[in-house]
Amino acid sequence: MTRNDKKQGGVGFLIHKKLKDNITEFHATSDRVASVAIKISKRYDIKIIQAYAPTSLSSQDALDEFYDDLRNALQRKKAHFNIIKGDFNAKVGNGDEDCVGPFGYGTRNERGDDLVNFATTNNFKITNTFYKKKQNRRWTWRSPDFETFNEIDYVLVDKSNIVKNTEVLNRVGIDSDH
Repeated sequence: MTRNDKKQGGVGFLIHKKLKDNITEFHATSDRVASVAIKISKRYDIKIIQAYAPTSLSSQDALDEFYDDLRNALQRKKAHFNIIKGDFNAKVGNGDEDCVGPFGYGTRNERGDDLVNFATTNNFKITNTFYKKKQNRRWTWRSPDFETFNEIDYVLVDKSNIVKNTEVLNRVGIDSDH
């Protein structure tokens, strides 16, 4: 994979200029995982990790490396609040686990099992699944023929009280299937 391959990898952040002096760390773990730590008060930092998981066509080794990169990003620069967000190329659906709420979209797949295992092991909640939404506010990916819709992008938090809502805005005018 090269950085010029526009369909594989690549993560980043848009940070409001008012927050630039509050950034205490930026680290690109890989082409698929990057983190930024931001001072939000004298006492607290928040770490946001942006992720782009390998697709289902990728090898298990590539997926294992991705989750290792996520764990490494979590280990860097400890923060009071941690958010992991991005394209996990996984469907978690609904589940009985503490990390999955009753409002997941669709049916869990094998990559969804991997994400749920990661969230459970690291004490994260998959916030998308905890809020009841209309169907058009749930899906985060559509097929090129507009026939299939899936929820594969998620927001995970280690403290659920920092999130009041997770909702999809699918009217953004960019050239993307997400």
